[in-house]
Amino acid sequence: MENNYSSRGFHTACASSCSSEAKDYSGNSDFGNGSRYSKNYRSAASHAILKPLQGKRKFNGSNYDENDTHRKRHMMEFEPCGSNESSESVYSFNRVSRNRLSQRFSIHQTAGADRMSQDFSHVLTEDRRITNTNSRNRKSQDYREVLNKTEEHVWRYQPYLGAKTHSFRAQDEDFIVDTRYEFIKTIGSGAYGTVVSARDKKTEKKVAIKKVSNTFNDLLEAKRILREVKMLRHLNHSNLCEIVDLIPPSSKNSFSDVYLVLGYMETDLHKIIYSKNNKLTEDHHKYFLYQLFKALKFLHSAGIIHRDLKPSNILLNGNCDLKICDFGLARAVDDNEPNKTVYVVTRWYRAPEIMMGQDYGALIDVWAVGCIYGEMIGKTPLLNGSNYMKQLQLILNVLGVPTRQELSWVDNPKAVNWICTLSGKRVPLQTLFPNYRSKRGLDFLEKLLVFNPANRMTVQQALEHPFLSKSSHYHKKEQTTCKKTFDMSYETPTIEIEDIRTLMYNEILEMRTLI
Repeated sequence: MENNYSSRGFHTACASSCSSEAKDYSGNSDFGNGSRYSKNYRSAASHAILKPLQGKRKFNGSNYDENDTHRKRHMMEFEPCGSNESSESVYSFNRVSRNRLSQRFSIHQTAGADRMSQDFSHVLTEDRRITNTNSRNRKSQDYREVLNKTEEHVWRYQPYLGAKTHSFRAQDEDFIVDTRYEFIKTIGSGAYGTVVSARDKKTEKKVAIKKVSNTFNDLLEAKRILREVKMLRHLNHSNLCEIVDLIPPSSKNSFSDVYLVLGYMETDLHKIIYSKNNKLTEDHHKYFLYQLFKALKFLHSAGIIHRDLKPSNILLNGNCDLKICDFGLARAVDDNEPNKTVYVVTRWYRAPEIMMGQDYGALIDVWAVGCIYGEMIGKTPLLNGSNYMKQLQLILNVLGVPTRQELSWVDNPKAVNWICTLSGKRVPLQTLFPNYRSKRGLDFLEKLLVFNPANRMTVQQALEHPFLSKSSHYHKKEQTTCKKTFDMSYETPTIEIEDIRTLMYNEILEMRTLI
């Protein structure tokens, strides 16, 4: 499917369909280890029009709202024309309104009650009594008390928590969702599920619905989905994707599929970088990087490392608003956590400390942003090794081979001895990017791509670097931190599938009290 776009501004042809298939958020892509993009996503070929950045972005400190992603920024815009709709994509959303707590019990006023047996009439009567009581007292009573009182009833007698549902089929998957979500089209499918676009009749906004089938068949994957849901619910920042809704199951016994309703974005950075007619300016680079580091400052202050930053996990709207998505590999920051897995981050964006088998922290995200920045400049991956050894060699070819003394932070003797057998000097970035004239930009990139993480630029230092701080987009009040650290204590070494199923259901219950 292909959209035609007007000729205003300058052209950015999205390499992988920002209009028809947008972002394949059903799974990660790993260009070094085999792509997980859907066939539809890879083969699409639509185009988009972007307008250049114009002038200084206006900012009124007294009216500033960090969650207002729709304020005018004088940024580039997609301008579709004709009857086709603009591109499908993922992960941004406005804050949802909070309804009455008793909405969770409205099943008794819908067709759901008709499906219940007469034998349960005494339960329904008691449930209504609890509902009415809590409706009168909800200002003074915590809703969690209600959840505790009625948890058994909810599991057994309240299919869909009061929502009327309908079904449709997409990509050989049956979707059962609330009737408020009207199916539009399939976006894609991958290792972690199938994603469709839909219209939310309640808000008149486009959303993306991601179905993860058979979530609880595998412990590791179930952990990742639960972790992503919990993190998305915890985080609230204009440059991080937001979760809109969780579709509840019909019953505990049939709870096997998880539906995440996420916001709508028009494209992702991967498509923009590799569009044939792309002409991103230095000002675009600055604004993208500024938003990335704002997001990382907030994310890291919540005690979370993303661990999988890459262009396809960075979503964009036509006005250049940016959001980081896909928290399936994210992890809480814990300097005392031993034996963190090295099987994180797509290989091309993997930091040296991971490659060397060392303990790592939040600075692996900074390295990944450096690789992404180099990719934006050169329109090709900066470090695209085809396997582990070649990836490490490419890093050393660019940064130069460190001395044994410079490798004192590495506690792997075999790795140190192997590196010391190599030879090579640092390649000046001006040689790698001969057409890039920004001295501040190259200095910024050089400080991001430092082999020793102890000497690498931090997120705060990046925000204070003249390349960003002297730009027209810089506003210190936008650089917020999370008030509460994310708690991962629920993910114990002994956690089992049924524990995760219960925790996931509790997340759905809590989410349903807020929409």
